[in-house]
Amino acid sequence: MSGKKDLRFEPSPDMQARVIGGLLVDEYFLRRFHRYVKPEYFDHPIHQEIVKFIIDYYEKHKALTDLLEIDHYLKAKGSKTIPKEEVEAIVEEIEKNSNIKNFEYATNIIVKFARDQAIRKAAIKHAELFAQGKTIEAKKILDEAYKVGLEEEREAESVADLLRRDIPERDVFVQNWAERKRLTILGGREKVGKSLIVIDMMIHLAEGEDFLELNVPQPRRVLYVQQELAEIDLQNRLKKMLPEEIRNNLFHKTTTGAVLKIDNPDHRQMIHNDIEEIEPDLVIFDPFQTFHTKRENSNEDMNVVLDFFYEIIHRYNCGVFLIHHFSKPGEAERTGAHQFRGAGALGDRPDILICMNKLDKKFKEKLPLDYDDFVELSFDLRSDEKPLDTTVVRDTERLQYMVTEVEEHIIRVTAESVSTMVEEAGGEMEQKAVMAGLKESGAGHNAALEVIRNAVYKGYVSKHRLPGKGAPLKLKLKK
Repeated sequence: MSGKKDLRFEPSPDMQARVIGGLLVDEYFLRRFHRYVKPEYFDHPIHQEIVKFIIDYYEKHKALTDLLEIDHYLKAKGSKTIPKEEVEAIVEEIEKNSNIKNFEYATNIIVKFARDQAIRKAAIKHAELFAQGKTIEAKKILDEAYKVGLEEEREAESVADLLRRDIPERDVFVQNWAERKRLTILGGREKVGKSLIVIDMMIHLAEGEDFLELNVPQPRRVLYVQQELAEIDLQNRLKKMLPEEIRNNLFHKTTTGAVLKIDNPDHRQMIHNDIEEIEPDLVIFDPFQTFHTKRENSNEDMNVVLDFFYEIIHRYNCGVFLIHHFSKPGEAERTGAHQFRGAGALGDRPDILICMNKLDKKFKEKLPLDYDDFVELSFDLRSDEKPLDTTVVRDTERLQYMVTEVEEHIIRVTAESVSTMVEEAGGEMEQKAVMAGLKESGAGHNAALEVIRNAVYKGYVSKHRLPGKGAPLKLKLKK
């Protein structure tokens, strides 16, 4: 989040309520952003009222914030301890001047409007402690409330209660690819174009434009965390692909040398801080294996790593998208989730699994464009029927993909084409001229040679070379 005047939160009551919940429970968040969060940024009149109250509260009672920021407080006082009398005096001042009823009223609104259990429970606990005149460690409360929220989500309930509950509809960013509160893993071999197609997807999400003929209902905020390309290389890619008008909907964090490791608590906190500041709908991590130091073939280790990404999903009410590599090809051909490198958990736990493969090699000499520009996408979805495989081709100029049918691109030149070409030239023609004609029809060099060999084999034409050094090879029509 920045302090620019045009700051806007997602225009849904739920997200705005979550922002207010963050203001209530997180003193650091409040201290950092209270100057920039204005009541008029919110659509709901009640939200506007709460924000105004929070800002007024902060301005009147900064002493509590100073107390919570212990290091800052001690430094300001030039002391290593806080005298008990001073703490009691601050608490007494807060109790005397605070309108507890207003604070409880604000908390009740959060309970009604906020979907995120961690925010609701932390707000409630915060209000209860504050009403008792106790000092508060907001970050600790938020973390504890988050854990409680997860535990309560796992509690058993009757089917009758489940059917009565008001459960929000699924928020699909783009069908078969990305969704709120879902984990996606896309995999493929090296140089197949994994990062390119994901960047293409996130651009369409930021625009709110259909991607690969799939509906994108509205623009989304996307955070791309990547540890593979140098910044200059990423910049050059994006310059080719990215329209000017949507650049403020996309965010990136680039670290070369794979410095972010979720095994490291400080690095985890860095990721949390970025997400809290940007508030993305979707967070992309590229490539997966650079973000941990665990044993990739261990289900136990990989479950720990995946738990971190699911924590992000539930804590920030967003989607997470991981880009991973396939195993090296072996004797036995693998398909679907079995192609992914590492433990079975990487193929079993994601909500959406996307496999990106090159076309069958039988097409290599039959395609007019570079064979490597074509890929086949297959999907496994935990909550939906398996969709049909999709073939896409890359536009090499704009580095974007489009759905296609391979049959539309296959070269149609045949041995008969060679016979017709030579006949129209008077019955004899230099082979290099025939090659040029075949290439104009879309055949590659090797494909053109194969067609000529086939024409000779079928007896349509014969090859001969006139005497003399450097004489051209010619094709002659057989009568």
